[in-house]
Amino acid sequence: MGVHACVCVIYTVCRDGALGLVKGYMAEKQTSDEHIKSLERRNEALIRETERLRARLRMLEESHEDIAQREQDLAHQQHTLELSVGDASKGT
Repeated sequence: MGVHACVCVIYTVCRDGALGLVKGYMAEKQTSDEHIKSLERRNEALIRETERLRARLRMLEESHEDIAQREQDLAHQQHTLELSVGDASKGT
């Protein structure tokens, strides 16, 4: 094999190796890009779910506050009724 033939073989091997590396890189990049897009969609879905749950939590907190206020009102009414019954029984 002459020098020219050896150079051609080396060039072909290097070129094919470089093309293989580029193709491998492109395939890996495409896979990475698809994975990133998938993660972004998942992240957006989690953000929407978090916002929905925050709104639900606010609603439940408001309901809890309303119930606590009603319990206070009922306790006050019960106390007032007990005082009225006590006063009525003293008067009879």
